Amino acid sequence: MADLTGARIGPYRVDGVIGAGGFATVYRAVDERLRADVAIQVLADNHSLEPAIRGRGIIAGHVLRRADGPTVLTVYDVGETPSGAPYLVLELADRGDLARRRTQLVEAGWSPSDDDVRLLTDALSDALSRLHAAGIVHRDVTPRNLLIRSTTTDDGPATELVGSGERLMLGDLGLAKDLAARSGLTVGGGTSGFAAPEQLRPGAVVDERADVHGASASVIWLLTGDAPDPAGAWHRTPTLGSHPPALLDTLDRGVAIDPADRPSSISGWHAEVAEALRPVSAPSRPARRRRAWVVAAIVLLALTVGVTVAMTRDEGDRPVTVVLDDGRVRAT
Repeated sequence: MADLTGARIGPYRVDGVIGAGGFATVYRAVDERLRADVAIQVLADNHSLEPAIRGRGIIAGHVLRRADGPTVLTVYDVGETPSGAPYLVLELADRGDLARRRTQLVEAGWSPSDDDVRLLTDALSDALSRLHAAGIVHRDVTPRNLLIRSTTTDDGPATELVGSGERLMLGDLGLAKDLAARSGLTVGGGTSGFAAPEQLRPGAVVDERADVHGASASVIWLLTGDAPDPAGAWHRTPTLGSHPPALLDTLDRGVAIDPADRPSSISGWHAEVAEALRPVSAPSRPARRRRAWVVAAIVLLALTVGVTVAMTRDEGDRPVTVVLDDGRVRAT
């Protein structure tokens, strides 16, 4: 489609291209009524003539409105360009996406921590739980669809991956599917390496467990830099040794080929990840003091019941023998 930079779409002035894909182009624009920066996702011209894809673009806007929340991209408006291409006006992710952020951090010597995993899985669980509660499966959970926006508040956890004053959001519901009536029947689609195997089989049944696969694949990507392969080569990434084995087991089940082998819900998956990441607390100082007092008490008790200590000395080594009154012998 033609570049719309410099054009006007309704009350929006288009300033430039943010990104482009096979289905749509996303522009940075200004809402001149509110003087606010926004993103406009415009369906490609060739797809605008296909009723099924055209309808899916509009449905994506409806889906995002139904799943409203801080971890789901907000839709402000919907309409059509003068050429008839549907567009969505979206919250602007001014800090880019997770794929770009990870690349920048790795170049600076960063490596993912358990806190980074915790932050990502918390956001994924919240966003996907909202979608699933609205009867929607996303079907395209990937690092490029995890967007970062600056905020005016510093509430919530922060790491190097997503810092203070930033928010992680799930966007691009172009492949989202309504799970009404629980039929699950759908057409194939998704991003290779992240899409569940059943998504790539036309006519297969797809449900929430497809998003469990996408979420698990995204965490594996965060840890290794690559989407998991069917042969499981990601297990051999050297840096994985710094993360809890229970976490890796949960991720491994999350990308299982058979949906029945995965956690059955995103909330169940998140609970397993959270448990795996739970820090092992060291014994408290009062507990260590109590043990010291117990040892001291035992020593005092032994002395009060009458312990005779005899020492023998040889020319060579010098064993010390403790002889108790009851005739038992202990050597140290």
